Amino acid sequence: MPSQEAKLLSDFLLAPAPLRDFMTLRQFTDIFPRSHRENPAVQVLYRELHRLREAEIEVVRNDITKEVKRSKQLRRAYARERRLADDAHIAGTDSLSDHGRKTPHTLQTVHSSIEDACQSLEAQIAEMEEENRRALAEVQEAVGALSDLRHGRFAQPASGEDLGKEVLATLRRLGALITADNHSFGGVSFPLLQYYTPKSRDEIIRAIVESKARVIRLHIQPDSHHNDPEVLIGEFDKSLLDQFDDTLAAIHRISEGQVKVVIAPHDAHALRGTNDIPCDAYCKKLGGAFLDFYSLEEYRQLYKTRLDVFFKHYPSKNFDGRSWNELSEVIMGVDIQNQPFSGIWPIPAGESWLCDIANHLKFSIGLDKSNIAVISGGVSGLQSLDGIQNFPDSVFDCSAIDVIGIHGRFGAGEGTTSGTPWAEMFVPGNTLTARAQGKEGKRKLLLVEEWVYVHTDAGLEHKRAALFDQGNALNLRGIPWVYSHLSSKNESTLSMINPLRPEHDSMTALTDVLTRASVSRSNFNWSSYLPAPSASLSNFTEIPLNPYIPGKKKLIFGPGIRGRWKNNRVDGIPEGHERGPAKVRSEALRIMIPTEGVMETGQAKVAS
Repeated sequence: MPSQEAKLLSDFLLAPAPLRDFMTLRQFTDIFPRSHRENPAVQVLYRELHRLREAEIEVVRNDITKEVKRSKQLRRAYARERRLADDAHIAGTDSLSDHGRKTPHTLQTVHSSIEDACQSLEAQIAEMEEENRRALAEVQEAVGALSDLRHGRFAQPASGEDLGKEVLATLRRLGALITADNHSFGGVSFPLLQYYTPKSRDEIIRAIVESKARVIRLHIQPDSHHNDPEVLIGEFDKSLLDQFDDTLAAIHRISEGQVKVVIAPHDAHALRGTNDIPCDAYCKKLGGAFLDFYSLEEYRQLYKTRLDVFFKHYPSKNFDGRSWNELSEVIMGVDIQNQPFSGIWPIPAGESWLCDIANHLKFSIGLDKSNIAVISGGVSGLQSLDGIQNFPDSVFDCSAIDVIGIHGRFGAGEGTTSGTPWAEMFVPGNTLTARAQGKEGKRKLLLVEEWVYVHTDAGLEHKRAALFDQGNALNLRGIPWVYSHLSSKNESTLSMINPLRPEHDSMTALTDVLTRASVSRSNFNWSSYLPAPSASLSNFTEIPLNPYIPGKKKLIFGPGIRGRWKNNRVDGIPEGHERGPAKVRSEALRIMIPTEGVMETGQAKVAS
């Protein structure tokens, strides 16, 4: 076991010393001009600095070991000197100084001596407690003073006047965090809601509306029972678009206009047949070379045609024949794609596809005229805590992208909750949030478009607590969010939540954080895309105590949790909650695409 001296020296000199503890690779990269940040030499330089730092730490560690050994020798020498001094007596001094041999105590004298000793000990204890209180106050003051430095909020000032300006600027940022009169919001993703029967679909929508969700994210994609609306490239099934339009109308009607949708018009996983999404028409044409979808002009034009059909050519069944690009009363935003370049980082080729498609949605299709936001959709898939996968320069620099969609999966760690990474990612004034709130005309809105419950060894009973921690970490930072995702299936250890199965209790926790999100403040103004609710804003300055942390009682589930197929239905799912029919081919809207037209303009022609 290390000595107290070794522990103190190690904690003070070694613990805060590693380079990564006070400067990550991302922070180091940000020091360089933007044009040089992708240079591989930056990482090499960082690793070299890390190696030199570790070498210095090893030298200090050896010095600590030597110092501890030397202190043992000093203590032995000091003890030897004390013994020699105690044994040295000068003749006659014992009687004069009263430090010689004492006469034995009597019963009366020992009592008074013990009382004197007790009083002396009590006085010493009181002095030690007072010293401890003073030391604790000094430590707390030091920790508070260093908190801004720990999060990297202060630049190195040249003078006391500069430091004063930094303090005032930080206080202004914190004031904006607490007092800004912008509403945040929460929402849910229900990728295949349009395929449910009208009865069960409407029941699900009512449950979502009652949960205080303001946004529902919908996907236009195939599944194991339904085709993609673009059955063949250039050929679209109108009945599936009608089904989707029915869902838009139901959301608008049931919520009385208080809930809007985000539409993902295509999923990058369909290009490879991954993530339980079947290989679609583009996937079959690509033949496995899915990155050609982004880098080849032919596929860009074909995809633009798909977007044109969805948002310009299809006449709404429920909104008086209007095109979807005009339905700002029910559509808040449109993703350029769900997770473009999913799983690929850094992007090797075709990165210009992002802004090209965003410009097509915003200006060619005309989403800007209706105040419908263009959303990046979670570039490269899942975001890491220290990376920039979802917000590369190509996204920040594209004026046609209004909202940066961020997708992440974080679980509880050693000494941290599942909400800690979100709270650290969106610290007010850090690189990400400051850049999003940058100069006029270059500002971006931030939306956590996907976050989920991540199952850990702690057990399923921690699911509600994890939902509460993540949602409220985002509420504290004023970042709107969409939970991914809701479904009618049994939950088990999956991230999905069934809004119609109260015995799981997950929806209770999600409703809790959705309600808090509806009154949380945000530094970002979403009023152009989502009107503020009538509820007053809260002063949400810290994450509330989590009421869902499980105790020692075990959860015991009754029968019906594990469904089995019976008569083409799943036991435990109420009657009427099965999926609706896949499609009606007789109502198909056939789109013929001339090669010349696609290559030049990307416009499709409707066959007569």
